[in-house]
Amino acid sequence: MASHRAHRAHRATGREERARRRLAAALLGAGALAATLLTAAVAPAAPPAPDREPGDTTAATSDVAQRSRD
Repeated sequence: MASHRAHRAHRATGREERARRRLAAALLGAGALAATLLTAAVAPAAPPAPDREPGDTTAATSDVAQRSRD
C-alpha cells in the first residue's frame, strides 16, 4: 500500500520559498524592462492628428472629447 505521505501536498521549505520569490521578482523586472525597451523602439502605428500638436497635454481632457451619438 502507498503511504499517506504520498497524498500530502509538498510544503516548500524556507529556501525554496525564497528562491521562488527571487525568481518571480526577476521575471517581473525582466518583463518591465522588455516592455520599456519595446515602447522606446517601436514607432507609433499612426502619426498624430493634423489638428493636434504631438504630445499635446490637453488632448485627453474631457472638454475636448466629442459626444457619441450612440
